[in-house]
Amino acid sequence: WKTKSSNRLFDQWAYHQDRSTPPPPHLRFLGPLMQSLFDAMQRDTPGDPVVPFQCFVCLYETGSDSCPAHSHDCRQLTLSLGFARTFVAGNETLSLSHGDAIILDGERHALPP
Repeated sequence: WKTKSSNRLFDQWAYHQDRSTPPPPHLRFLGPLMQSLFDAMQRDTPGDPVVPFQCFVCLYETGSDSCPAHSHDCRQLTLSLGFARTFVAGNETLSLSHGDAIILDGERHALPP
């Protein structure tokens, strides 16, 4: 789907606080990857349970794709796949390449056009 405020394709699925909830059939390829990420995050924060509730999957096919500044009222793992992009988080501007990940904790973030 394309959103009205950005140029990207996206989909999502809900975990309902159960890390083993599989993605919908067309996103099954992400299941093992997400489980590995959850396991790695949990190893890094043993006293703070990782309880996912939703996964947003955004496809930015080119350098002209974008997403306006916004924030979430939760901790968020952002994983960059595909085209390298400039990512703004809070007051920092980062370059995210394929395979890079960042954990946000309510910071405003965006992918500028």
